[in-house]
Amino acid sequence: MPLPDTWNETRGFLDWTEADMSESEIQANALNYSFIWAGLAWQPASFRSANPNINVGFYIPSLLDTENGRPNPFPMDSQQDTPQRRARTLQWWNTEADGVGHPDWVMYQCDRRTPAYQAIGGSTLPNMPLDITNPEVIDWQLQAGDAASGFTALSADLVQLRNFNHACGVYRHGEWLQLFSGADLDPTFASAILNWAQQIRAHLHVLPSPRGLVANFATYHWYSDAEIASLAANLDGVLDEQGFTAFGTAPLWGDAWLHKVRNMISIQGQGVAFYSVNYVSAFPPSQRETEWVLASFLMGRERSAYIIMTLAGVRWPHLSQYDEDVGHPCAPMRSFQNVYVRDYTKAMAVVNPSESDSHTVTLPSVSFRDLYGNPIEGGTLVLEPMTGKVLLRAASQCPQ
Repeated sequence: MPLPDTWNETRGFLDWTEADMSESEIQANALNYSFIWAGLAWQPASFRSANPNINVGFYIPSLLDTENGRPNPFPMDSQQDTPQRRARTLQWWNTEADGVGHPDWVMYQCDRRTPAYQAIGGSTLPNMPLDITNPEVIDWQLQAGDAASGFTALSADLVQLRNFNHACGVYRHGEWLQLFSGADLDPTFASAILNWAQQIRAHLHVLPSPRGLVANFATYHWYSDAEIASLAANLDGVLDEQGFTAFGTAPLWGDAWLHKVRNMISIQGQGVAFYSVNYVSAFPPSQRETEWVLASFLMGRERSAYIIMTLAGVRWPHLSQYDEDVGHPCAPMRSFQNVYVRDYTKAMAVVNPSESDSHTVTLPSVSFRDLYGNPIEGGTLVLEPMTGKVLLRAASQCPQ
């Protein structure tokens, strides 16, 4: 799985491709991206001819039916997602899937009746939840990916170490078998996720054209460092959709921000890619949002960290600010005058992750400009709560 070195540059990536992206359009844009979370079947060759180092992911949901709630297409609005439609899907899995039905693949909550649908955004997804402890399910998940040519990774969506869907058990040969407690915090469920990732990854690594496994796993602050490291050990990449903007709701602040940076560094230290997704309120994002995200990202950019700022409908989300030459890190992030600073050979990233306090920072006596070409004058920098700055040096150096 290609992992372009990010020690000396900020590299962007792409979330979704569009079916109508032309060959010329791909050729013109592909070099701006190091990874595609989900490409379409005919596109890997086009992207990789324009950018041989790009990593192209083939998408599957990790715990769900990969066919978008079949036997019907995925509902595009809530009115189409009805109890009758979900009942039809359940019936299909129980009696018709692959011509025989797979009733022992369906994962239920502890009431033994309700499928353990994926919880997301206060509702649930209509795809059928599947039992990933069953080797037949894993084999079935891998079949589509194995058949797709040109991809360099499998992109597994919605991976988490907490049982927020309240998965509990399955029917094996018509008899109820309880697998999990149904509680959010369940070590047996977490172990099942780790085992699933380990098996998927092992399979991908021995293919004639080996592929990596990238999981959409938000490194929430309630996960311990050890939990995050245990999952990363079974992956080749972590896509963190929470980012530094908390799914586009607000800047991540305080201990949650520190936890994010610390684990971003740790994941890369395990030889695993870190893909930071940052949803913004508009595109292109405001100067404040851009500086906050990029300065935060630079606190944890090591050799395999990649960034995107985007929102729904953005086709090519590359930003010119990524192209600014900040050089390579001089040292790890450090606390400095109530904020956090990381020195690069050609820049200094400064972040104030406080939720409520502004801080004034005395700058080194060198010339700086910001990402927008504005000189930083007066020798001090005022950082409001939850703001950041990337200051570009006039001369390359690593401060003593």
